[in-house]
Order: sequence, then structure tokens, then C-alpha cells
Amino acid sequence: MVGMVNRKEADLGVAPFTITLAREEAIDFTFPYYYDPAAILIPAPGPIKKVTAFLDPFTSEVWVGILLSIMVLGPVMYVLSKAGGDDDYVYPHNMPTHWRTTSLSGYYWMLAISLFQQGVVYPMNSSSRVAFGAWITAIIALSCAYTGVLISFLTVPRVEQTFSSLHDLPYQSKLLWTFRHSSALATLFMDESAKGVYREVGAPFKTDDSDLVPTDQAGVFKEKSFLDFAIFTDYKKTGRCNLALAKQTFFPAAFGWIFQFLLMEEAGIFDNWKKKFWPKNENCWSLRDSIEYTQPLDIEDLRGPLAILSTGFLLAVLFVILECFGKNSWKEKVFGGKSVSQTKRKEKMIKLELELRTKGLPSVEVKSMSGGDDNTTED
Repeated sequence: MVGMVNRKEADLGVAPFTITLAREEAIDFTFPYYYDPAAILIPAPGPIKKVTAFLDPFTSEVWVGILLSIMVLGPVMYVLSKAGGDDDYVYPHNMPTHWRTTSLSGYYWMLAISLFQQGVVYPMNSSSRVAFGAWITAIIALSCAYTGVLISFLTVPRVEQTFSSLHDLPYQSKLLWTFRHSSALATLFMDESAKGVYREVGAPFKTDDSDLVPTDQAGVFKEKSFLDFAIFTDYKKTGRCNLALAKQTFFPAAFGWIFQFLLMEEAGIFDNWKKKFWPKNENCWSLRDSIEYTQPLDIEDLRGPLAILSTGFLLAVLFVILECFGKNSWKEKVFGGKSVSQTKRKEKMIKLELELRTKGLPSVEVKSMSGGDDNTTED
């Protein structure tokens, strides 16, 4: 269908076309109306049933470490028992003399049987007793960890997961993969510019693409929304969960319709359509062109500066009122709150001077309220 529109056999392609770079260079698409990542359809994982399931709580490295510890600790305890003599401060015992001799195999047996929370009675000196105590402490921690993990395995059955992402696909050998021929994913995996995991996924099909599937029903890689319907359809048919999706998706694809926008623009079809159907309001357009964009400022434009000026004026008036009120209050405190003449004020000051002299305090300078020097009295 892309080729039909490109060859001008059709004007419009209506289908869920994936917008890719190669297609975008050859044809025009509408704005993407939907985004959907690609996913991998795999067989549904089944429960793991193995004879050696009791070994799964620990990895192989842990089991090898336990075995090596037994092999090393046995000779160490044997040497400590021989070198330490009959020192029994930590573990005093009164056993017959022939029981005091323990072979190397005996120490191996003692270390191995302690793994199963069992024990044997062997006389040991202080040094070997301390070494065995350290081994018992480690065994308690290992036993608790093993028991907890084993119970969780038995409570929640484990399922076998082949892989979870596209990066795991080339490095597994249980499943073979394929994808649809002449699709966006084929371009993604088999293009010469493909790199990394995309190149590795498409590498088996570079020389022979006969294993690529021609239809979606036979494919593995497909958009996630399509695969959700495929899993549901298979479940309705069989009544079992035979299919599943890998956990991680990849390559979020954009979907759009095909339309020759640029070709129509170059041919002048849009201009002709605009002339035919666009409103012809020449009066408003001419008025729009004649509008002067540089205009004088009015009162509305100067509201900010005027508001600041008004605020300053009001504050100035307020401070004048406060100053007058404060001055009158000071006069009332000094002269008793009465309106007296300048002569009476001077008499009060002289009287105050005499009282100060009587009490032996320093005199004050007496001035008139107008600021002139009316009288000065000093000691």
C-alpha cells in the first residue's frame, strides 16, 4: 500500500502504518495517532520440576565452598589435636586413653554429620574445640538460610522463564526466533546501519531470509497490543495459557496514515483549496494591516507609577500627622498639659533651677521657647 501511494495509484493509505525513517524519506505520513512498543511472544513458562530441586536454595559456588571447607578443616583439626596434646581446659573429659586418638576420617565424619544438625562424641583439646565451634556457628547460619529459601520454593512454585528482554534473546539456545518479512522490525534488525543487539537478532537472516514469516499469525515479534489479543484468542480456544510476553518491550513505534502532503503542496492544491473555501473578509484584513502598533501611553498604561506616587503622598501625610501629635504630647509632658504664656514658662524654669540648687544638683541653662538666650544660671 505504501508503494501504491508512492506510485500515485492511490491518494490516501488508511491502515496502521508504522512510521520509520526509510518510509518517511519516501512518502508522507500524518501526525502519529498512536504509539505502541514491540514485544516478543514466547511460550508460557511452566513450573520447574527437577529431581535436584533441593539443591536450588544455594548456588553451585556455595555448595563447592562448603565441600572445600570440610576438606580443609578436617586436616586442620587433626593437626591441632596432635600438636595441642592433652590440653583440656575448654573441654575437660575423663575418657579412657585409647579413646583419645581420633583419626582424620573421624574428623571428616564429625564435620559432615554436623551439616544435618547431628553430632558425635569425640574428645578434643582446646584448639580443636575452638575450631569446631567456629564451624558449628557457620553451619547454624547456613542451615537457617537453606531452610528459609527451601520453604519459599515449596510454598510458591517457581516457573521457568526463558528470557525477559530482547538483549537476552541472542544469548539463549532454547528458543528460535523470527519476525515478519518486509516489516518495520525487519528494517530494524536487518538494515546495514543496525548495531548492537539489533544486529545480533537479525544476523541469522542476513544470508537466508526463508525463515522469516509472511503473516502476523505466524510471527513472534509484533506490537504489544496485537499480541495481547493473540494471547487472549489462544486462551479462549484451548482453555490454557500457552503463550506469554517477555517482560521488557522495545522499539516504540508510531502509527499514522499515508498521504502525499508535500506533493499536494508543491502542486498548489492547498492554495487552490484555500482560495475556494477560505473566508474573504478583505475589510478586516485591510484594517489589520493599517493598525499602528506604536501608540501614545494613556492613564491605563501609567497605573503603576501613579499608584506608587499616590502611596508616597499618603505616607507623607500620615507622617506629618504623627509628628504633630508627637510634638504636642511632648509639650504636655513638660508643661503639665496647660496653655501658658512665655513668661510663666520662664518662671517655671527659674523655680526648677532654685530647687536644683537647694538639693545641691548642678544648674541648668534657661532659654526661651523661641530659641533665644533669656537667662543663664550657673553654680
